[in-house]
Amino acid sequence: MSWWSRPLPRPVVVACPNLSLDYTEEVDEVVAGRVHRATRSDVCGGGKGINVVRALGCIGHAATVVGFTAGRTGELIANLLADEGIQLVGVPVPGRSRSCFSVVAGATSTVFNEPGPEIGPDDWDRLQAALAARLTPETVLVVSGSLPLGAPPDAPGDQVQLATRRGATVLVDVSGAALRPAIAGRPRLITPNLAEARAACDQPAPEVVDPGSGALHEAAELAERLQRQTVGAVLVTAGSAGASLAEGDGTTCFPPLQVTVTNAVGAGDCAMAGVAAGVAAGVALVDAVRFGLAMAAASCETFPAGVLHLRRAEQLYASAAGDQA
Repeated sequence: MSWWSRPLPRPVVVACPNLSLDYTEEVDEVVAGRVHRATRSDVCGGGKGINVVRALGCIGHAATVVGFTAGRTGELIANLLADEGIQLVGVPVPGRSRSCFSVVAGATSTVFNEPGPEIGPDDWDRLQAALAARLTPETVLVVSGSLPLGAPPDAPGDQVQLATRRGATVLVDVSGAALRPAIAGRPRLITPNLAEARAACDQPAPEVVDPGSGALHEAAELAERLQRQTVGAVLVTAGSAGASLAEGDGTTCFPPLQVTVTNAVGAGDCAMAGVAAGVAAGVALVDAVRFGLAMAAASCETFPAGVLHLRRAEQLYASAAGDQA
């Protein structure tokens, strides 16, 4: 029996402060100034952390997510997640939870993300308290996604340190200015994409859904540079180019897996789900990453973000393991 098929001996908790109502629309092409009519669509509760939990569910594992719910949109997100069986610890705040839009045209995705509600210091303290109540030395905590307006600038670092004080293992997938304080908290793993890794290394560049096929070598260099800033490991994902893991004294490059892309949005979250499952199962990080990347590739073949077929992920994992043998 494969390790991911067994019950996880450690619980997974996901900190996703900035929940969203996610719309995914498919059109034939995107033309500025033109009315578009979708050929298919999907609406669900979302945010990067929710995609992590949803992907874990696709391989048979449950996790708990902690995040803000603001106004009627927040209530709708909570209800949609409940319909899916996703366990949400919602922290109500004033305002309106954000909506995010992904427009899929062929193999290309265009993403529009709203900022989310504005919170105050007391709101953040309540979220931290809700998170702390679910942290034990056995917990694997995933800190994922963006922050709502008004969150402390070092908020991800606060969450990493909170979990570390309680003995939990912390995996981080945040972007922008939030990445540096998260690194300072010394998590077990950070998983920036190529654009986020460039920015953390003072090489800012526009963020795209897929950076192209020639980026694997750069991902390895950036992973090694960032790994020197933290006691943990660094996984830099580079879309269709693959990914690079810097851990200890070594770097492992993972070539891309060949799939037919339907929607690449949320693939990185699916990779994090596989890594979290592997860490919770106690397997070597490199193997957890290999399965996570297979989950990410499998998710690219589905239309909704954060959804994948386990059997397809297993096929891709087996092919990757065979190539590395």
